[in-house]
Amino acid sequence: MTVSAIIVAAGRSSRFEAGHKLLAKLDGVPLIRYAAASLDASPITDVVLVIGADGQAIADAAGPGRRRVVVNSKAAEGLSTSIQAGLGALDPASSGAMIVLADMPGVTSAIITQLCQTFSDTGCKRIVFPQTAEGRQGNPVLWPRALLLN
Repeated sequence: MTVSAIIVAAGRSSRFEAGHKLLAKLDGVPLIRYAAASLDASPITDVVLVIGADGQAIADAAGPGRRRVVVNSKAAEGLSTSIQAGLGALDPASSGAMIVLADMPGVTSAIITQLCQTFSDTGCKRIVFPQTAEGRQGNPVLWPRALLLN
């Protein structure tokens, strides 16, 4: 099983008053770096970071790691365009794709690893996501290839 991930980081952060949200620091670390580092420490085999046309600072703040950067020239049209840009860049051998929101520092490599294990246990055929104690769906979401990558 191989699993790819798309970090969606092309938003304009227009509601965040102190610059770009993904460049803001939490415990001295840019917010974007949490998502990137969690994926680097997980069994994800292919990572694509999707940024907007003016997102080089975000790519730089993600730090070194095993990811490719894709520029979404249609980022102003919404999140779905970033997902489409990421899907177009994924490893064609991937069993599935995890959509990772760049602004969620609480998503750890342990959570990502557990989602990958659950995905494998389902034969890579079911959508997998974390759930709250109340049973609500959370992020990131891991989609089977048959639903996203064909």
